[in-house]
Amino acid sequence: MIALTLNFKDDEIEIINKYMKANKINLADLPSIFTSFLITEKYNNETIRAMEEAERIAKDPNIKSYSNTKDLFKDLEI
Repeated sequence: MIALTLNFKDDEIEIINKYMKANKINLADLPSIFTSFLITEKYNNETIRAMEEAERIAKDPNIKSYSNTKDLFKDLEI
């Protein structure tokens, strides 16, 4: 497990609290929110869209998948 400690100034805490209240966010949501900011800054938009597309494809039961390269190459006629 990774621990993340964030320190905020009083005025920053006030802004965060207002944002959380306006968006109905509770404390349990904060780790995923902060993580998403970190990930977003790490990858550009094109890369993020490609990762989201790959995740959708991986979960789509209508898209053919392969458990080995032999079957993949056979379908590709390689």
